[in-house]
Amino acid sequence: DNGTPIDGIIGQGHLVVAVGWDDSYSRENFNPEMQPENDGAWLCKNSWGEENCSTADGYKGYFWMSYETPLSCVASYEMQSVDEFDNVYQHQITSYAGFEVNSAANVFTAKSNEVLKQVCLQTGGAADVKIEIHKLNSDFTSPQDGELLASFDASFDFKGIHTVDCPENIRLSAGDTFSVVV
Repeated sequence: DNGTPIDGIIGQGHLVVAVGWDDSYSRENFNPEMQPENDGAWLCKNSWGEENCSTADGYKGYFWMSYETPLSCVASYEMQSVDEFDNVYQHQITSYAGFEVNSAANVFTAKSNEVLKQVCLQTGGAADVKIEIHKLNSDFTSPQDGELLASFDASFDFKGIHTVDCPENIRLSAGDTFSVVV
């Protein structure tokens, strides 16, 4: 977090990733001054490096966090294999950066003759969006200056980063400049 208040709590520039859990992890393992009422904990990977966590073999850079620890920002990601696609095109600042906009676009250049299969975007909450893919003219000045290759809708119930399968074959040639407009 960048130090901006979230629900009255100021972040400390710290991220962790829950990588495992143990429902029987003893509450007695925690500091007696902050001991949880029940057993169970998340195994977390710390972003501060190995020297700021456990020194036990196999656990350097990790720590246990009680299930009862209050959390201010939680994100969940579904990953897919990088081998699933030949090319990946993206511009991403960070998963928590956001802008209040009604539309946005990115412009890319196709690396090969290919079919665009998926589009990825971020929403700040529940949203209904229209996605357009354009093959741009060589002298484009707008992300919609060119041929509309596809237009489709998507709906999301929650904020987050979402992938949307393209409902049709969107063919691109190597060197084509194309845009994704949301």
